[in-house]
Amino acid sequence: MFAIALIFGALAVFSYPPYNYAFLLPLSFFVFFSILLRVQRPLQAFVIGLAFGVSYFGIGTYWLFSVLDNYEGSAALSYLIILLVVVAFLSLYFALFALVSVWIRQWFDSDAVWLVMILPGLAVFFDWLRTWFATGFTWLLPADALSQGGLEGYLPLVGSLGVGYLLYLVCALGVLWVSRKSFRYFVVWAVISVIVWLGSYALKSTPFTQPMDTPISVRIIQSHFGVHDKSQTYNIVKRMRTFQYLSRLEPMATLNVWPESSVSTDYQEVSRYLQEGFAPLKQNGSEVLFGTYRRGRNGSYNTIMKASTQTTVYTKRHLMPFGEYTPAWLKKFERFLPAFPMDDLVGEEGQGTFEINTTVYAPSICYEILFGDELRRAAAHANILLHVSDLGWFSNSWANPYLFQVAQIRAMESRKPMIYVANRGTSAFIPFLGGAHAVQTQKGTHYLQQEVIPRTGTTPYDRYGNAPLFGWILLSVFLAIIINLQPKKRRKV
Repeated sequence: MFAIALIFGALAVFSYPPYNYAFLLPLSFFVFFSILLRVQRPLQAFVIGLAFGVSYFGIGTYWLFSVLDNYEGSAALSYLIILLVVVAFLSLYFALFALVSVWIRQWFDSDAVWLVMILPGLAVFFDWLRTWFATGFTWLLPADALSQGGLEGYLPLVGSLGVGYLLYLVCALGVLWVSRKSFRYFVVWAVISVIVWLGSYALKSTPFTQPMDTPISVRIIQSHFGVHDKSQTYNIVKRMRTFQYLSRLEPMATLNVWPESSVSTDYQEVSRYLQEGFAPLKQNGSEVLFGTYRRGRNGSYNTIMKASTQTTVYTKRHLMPFGEYTPAWLKKFERFLPAFPMDDLVGEEGQGTFEINTTVYAPSICYEILFGDELRRAAAHANILLHVSDLGWFSNSWANPYLFQVAQIRAMESRKPMIYVANRGTSAFIPFLGGAHAVQTQKGTHYLQQEVIPRTGTTPYDRYGNAPLFGWILLSVFLAIIINLQPKKRRKV
């Protein structure tokens, strides 16, 4: 069983971008749940869950190891050790899920009640823990593999965690059918599976939001700059000049958007050059949003700035550990750690939307796109989602197509269009129903221009978040306990 868990944990990864063999995900969790049904001891379940998690996260987060190309010698070794510890830590989520699941099963007389009413909700609980515990790491949530031709219709209703719950429920019902070898349970599994998938198909074209009257002309500017191009003043100024030239090309756009770190130095050091190049744009009523850094009392801030007023419209809140800051508990080992670039970055809470010419934007920077529950509050009040990324760290790894698919999930959750700009990988205009328009993936410096139609209104998920989902899970647990307390002769399962 240990080997089987290793194999199917690895196979599950290929359901995600760039491979998108989505059928492997329900198959893998079906096998995983089947194993847990046969395991009798919680400690054995812990080891099996750990095996599943090691292969799942070890392969699924391999892109983190591409960062090693930016380090040499002992620094690379230190970073490698950190990454291995991160994979081991993430694997504990599956290990603890398996342990707790089998321990809880000992309290239930009916495997059917445990499988259908307890197991899916418990799996979602551990997914939810991953979204916030130890700053959160939401990579490889089931919804990220099922957002294209799967269960994406439910995203505006229940978000990513809700889609995961539906997957776990269908897998659990399949395990119940196979374990009981009963035609009745086959019918239950088949009917619910068909209802779930047909429901998604019916919902995926439901708009939930309404288009506004005036489209906005938007230009995305992308340049294939990497980590080593960000620290040299000559390259920074040359990139700024090129971006400003492309922003001024006729016919000018109402809004130009540059990637994160497009001005990859402290803003105060290059403000004079920027103001000179932005003057013609300001005179023609063309706005520019660009990514840069601003130094404050507590450190440096990763920001999006507005060219016309030279003011910050957004500061990154959710920073990435071991890349943008070192967690406090690890600083005692600082002398053993590599020197992380931008390790003095500081987040800033309490931010939301910003407005340009009556259009409201909900911004996010890089890593933040993974945290749908954090972004939904701003998205509920916005007309357009705006995302900028610096993906130069990850070269040509799986991270680029994966993050682009997650961005489409955020658009589908809120039913708002997204302007998605990255320095490497994909830049695109994402419609409110997902997919992509005017995609740019080529190397070099390019721009895309398109009219974006703002939308107003909000989706149930943006308004209520995960509250309805967890309400349903708690109700299921309560009913499971009530059923379990009934005399055995009165039970139907």
